[in-house]
Amino acid sequence: MTNILITGSTGFIGNKFLGSLDKSKFSIRLLGRSKVSGHKNHICDFEKESIPQTAFDNVEIVVHLAGYAHSNKNSKEIEKKNMFLNYDVTKKIIEYSINANVKKFIYLSSVKSSEYNSNKEINTEEDVYEPKNSYGKSKMKAEMFLRKKCEKTNMKYIILKPSLVYGPNVKGNLRAMKNAIALGYFPPPPAINNMRSMIHVDDVVNAIHLVMTKVEAHNETFIVTDNNAYSTRMIYESICYSINKKPTKLSIHKVFYEIFSILFPFMKNKIQKIINSEYYSSKKINTIGFEPKKSLNDFNISEY
Repeated sequence: MTNILITGSTGFIGNKFLGSLDKSKFSIRLLGRSKVSGHKNHICDFEKESIPQTAFDNVEIVVHLAGYAHSNKNSKEIEKKNMFLNYDVTKKIIEYSINANVKKFIYLSSVKSSEYNSNKEINTEEDVYEPKNSYGKSKMKAEMFLRKKCEKTNMKYIILKPSLVYGPNVKGNLRAMKNAIALGYFPPPPAINNMRSMIHVDDVVNAIHLVMTKVEAHNETFIVTDNNAYSTRMIYESICYSINKKPTKLSIHKVFYEIFSILFPFMKNKIQKIINSEYYSSKKINTIGFEPKKSLNDFNISEY
C-alpha cells in the first residue's frame, strides 16, 4: 500500500482527486485547514499556522493541489497572498518532502505560470515567458524552486499545468460567465476565430493518476488540455445549452469589446479573456498515454 499525502483535498480539483483514490491501494493522509471524515487529517491553516513536519513521515508520494487563485485583482494585498500561498507554502512543503525522503512530488501548477505568446498559434512547454500578474509569477517561481531542489536530491517531480478547468462547482471566470448568461447579462460574443484551451476536472484527475504511475513522467513538466480549440462563441453556446437556455443568434461585434475596454480600463483583463486566444498543446503528455475523455460536446448541467 502506497502512502500518499494530499494538500488542497477540499478544493475544486482536490475533492475530485480524493474521491477517485482506491483505499485498498493507498494509505491516504490529508494536509489542509478543513477535516475530511474517513481520512487521517493534519489540520493546518497555511496563513496562520506552521506546517506540521510529522505529516510527511513515511510518505512516498506528495500531491500538492493547494493554492490561491481566482482573483482578477492585482493589488499589493493579492500579490502578497499569491506569493505566500503559491510560493512560500509550496517551498516549505517541498523542503519537508525532501527531508522526509518522499519519492515523488506532483505539483499542480497552471498554464498561467508562463505568459501566453500570442505570436504563436499554439504554445507548448517550451514556451516560457515571464508572467505579467502575481498569480502567474508565484506559480513560475514555485516551479523553478521545485526543479532546482530535485536536481540535488533523489525526489522525483512532476509538474502539471492545466488549461482552463471546468466541471461541477467550478469557480472563477467560468462560474461568473455562467451566472451572467443565466441572468441575461452576458453580451453574446462574436463568432471570431479565437482559440482557447480547456479541460474537464475529471481529466485533470486522470492526468494526476497517469503521472503517479509513469516513470516517463519523472522530472518533467506537462501542459494538460482536452486537445481541442474552442472559440469564446463555442463556450458561450455550450454554457447556454447546459442551462437549457437557447443562445441568441445575435452577437456583439469585437470592436465594441475593444472600445469598452478603453472606456473602462478596469474591465480590460476580463474583456481580453473573451476576445483573445490562449491555445496550448498537450501533445507531450499525450505521448505517455494521456487521453482526455471529455470535451465541451459533453457540456451539460451535470458536467458543469
